[in-house]
Amino acid sequence: MIWTLFLLMQHPAVAQALCDEIDGSGIDPVSEGQRLRDLPLLDQVWQESLRLFTPVPYQIRRVTAPGEVAGMPAGRDDLVVIGCLGNNRLADVFEEAARLRPERWANHRFGGFDCLTFSAGPRRCVGSSLAEIMVKVTLAAILRSRRPQLVPGTRIDLRVAVTLRPRAPIPVVMARRDRAFQAVPVAGTIRRLYA
Repeated sequence: MIWTLFLLMQHPAVAQALCDEIDGSGIDPVSEGQRLRDLPLLDQVWQESLRLFTPVPYQIRRVTAPGEVAGMPAGRDDLVVIGCLGNNRLADVFEEAARLRPERWANHRFGGFDCLTFSAGPRRCVGSSLAEIMVKVTLAAILRSRRPQLVPGTRIDLRVAVTLRPRAPIPVVMARRDRAFQAVPVAGTIRRLYA
């Protein structure tokens, strides 16, 4: 949620288009949350924000049988680290990988092996569907009543641990909804992750 709001605050045209879609749908996000799955831009923004700022930047798996992993020998009980944050930004897979481009998901259904946000296969996060609906309901509810705006001069430094999160709270003003979205300059290590 934090990163999706951050990206919208920094991309006014996308935020405006998303507000238009939410308003035009006539859906009350709180009482009709399941219907939010029918909003294509909301889905695309959610998927793209997960790609750019995956909440779980890496995963660790234990090898159960000897073999090869990415062309390298792996023995039983070896640990394999999957760099999700890096994989989700591979330039040969994602054109303009550091840019917010929700439209890249317009004709592509988000799958577990496209972005490793929720892992994939039998190890896929059991809460991924719940996370999706919770973020979409909250995001739509916020955008129907408020215009989030970063405080100018904000510094956002990232902390990479089990989750990708800001080192300190991000100051945001929840302005009345006037649709005057405006990007503001930000400083900090966050600048390394998006263009």
